[in-house]
Order: sequence, then C-alpha cells, then structure tokens
Amino acid sequence: MLGLAMCAMAIMLNGGMHPVLVSVLGILICVACSVFNGAVSIAFQAPSFVVTLATQNIYYSIALLLTNGYMQTLYGKYRTLASFRIFGVFPLIYLILILGFVSIHVILKHTRTGRHVYAIGTNERAVQTNDNQTNSGVIDSFIECQESGREPEISGESVLQAMRAVFGSVESSQKGRTVTVNGEDQEGTGEA
Repeated sequence: MLGLAMCAMAIMLNGGMHPVLVSVLGILICVACSVFNGAVSIAFQAPSFVVTLATQNIYYSIALLLTNGYMQTLYGKYRTLASFRIFGVFPLIYLILILGFVSIHVILKHTRTGRHVYAIGTNERAVQTNDNQTNSGVIDSFIECQESGREPEISGESVLQAMRAVFGSVESSQKGRTVTVNGEDQEGTGEA
C-alpha cells in the first residue's frame, strides 16, 4: 500500500503537482487501500491480517503498472519540507513530528475509539479498565477466586436469582402483562 502511494506520489511530483497536494493525495491513496482491505475483510469474513497480506501483491502490481517497472526519482522535490526552519531555528519537520505524536496521544488517551484501539492489544490492564466498565474489580476478584479455588463473594445462586428477575421484568415489559418467574409475579408496565 505504501509502495503504491509512493510510486503514485513520485509520478505526480515529477508531473509538476504541488508537493502538499501530492502528500494529501498519497494519504488518500493509503486510506482508500485500507478501506478496500476492511471491506474485503468484512465481506468475506476473513482476518484483516490475511486480507492485508493478499492485497499487498495487488498494490505492488498496480505500482509496477503505473511506473512501467522503472524507478522513480524525487531529487529535491521535498527539499523545502526537509530544510525549512521556523524562525530560522526550529526545523519544520520536527514540528510536524511533534504534532503527529500529540495528535495520536490525544486520540488514544481521550477518545472512546482510542481506548478501544489501546485495549485490543495484549495489555490486560487496559482491557479491564476500558470505558471504566470494570473498575470495581468484580471481574478481577472472580477470576482470582477461580484460579485460587476459593468461593466467590457472590454465589452463583444469588446472581441467578437476580438475572431471573431482570429477564422476567424485560419479558413482562415486552408483553405488557404479568409473567411468572420462579413462582413470583412480575408486573409489566408496557414500557421498555
């Protein structure tokens, strides 16, 4: 995907397009390839890793077609980006790098999507505290009891009774009438 984007960018730059526009188009090519990979993964219910491996040869072939197999050179095309200094002191490329790191940090730490991405990995602590759904430690305590062979603080029977009451209430609400759960009537309000 990156090879295809780079080849397309080199062709556009050598054709006289503005470097900023070419950079944006290169990013859009990568986004389009990623969307295609995701759509194929969903459509065929295939692991995204497998789809990515399969499509890399497709993107490589497209890059070869675009360049006719010839190496593309970019002598001096991004010189301004690499050599420009803010106030004559601070390199612009460092500012772009810092802004990128800060943006990724904000997304990962302060958005729901970011926390989800963070929790997908092997970080068990992140998974346990994702969206603060398990901050109470109930799941951790249950797992610890299972591993150590101790009896959990809340018995399965008491949880089962509570679940029956909840499911009975939902059923009663959906049906708009009283239902029986373990010999106890649950009044339905007709509201969900």
